[in-house]
Amino acid sequence: MSTGNKKKDDEMDALEEEYREVPEKRESLGRGPEVLRDQIRQAARRKKQLTIRLDADIVDRFKALAGPDGSYQSLINRALHEWLEARSVGRLLRSEIEDLAELVRALKAVEDDRPSSR
Repeated sequence: MSTGNKKKDDEMDALEEEYREVPEKRESLGRGPEVLRDQIRQAARRKKQLTIRLDADIVDRFKALAGPDGSYQSLINRALHEWLEARSVGRLLRSEIEDLAELVRALKAVEDDRPSSR
């Protein structure tokens, strides 16, 4: 086997491992290897390869969570997605709470301006 073919096989193995973490379009898995390979390539295109330095204890914890056959990198990716989503929801909730607080203040001001019926 040539070095180029070995590299392509290794790349395809990595893509197939990555695809196991992608839940979309699983209904077409039985349609043959070309469909699967195309979907693997599409899933890989949505990702961006980069180098990042993380604390060793963080990486160890994600590796432990992933287990021997899991992808700790996919878990890190999922955790980042969930963190960003939670942050967005938190921002939305804070905005709604601030709007409600403003409404309560306005209602209290109106109530305070009313003449007392006592």
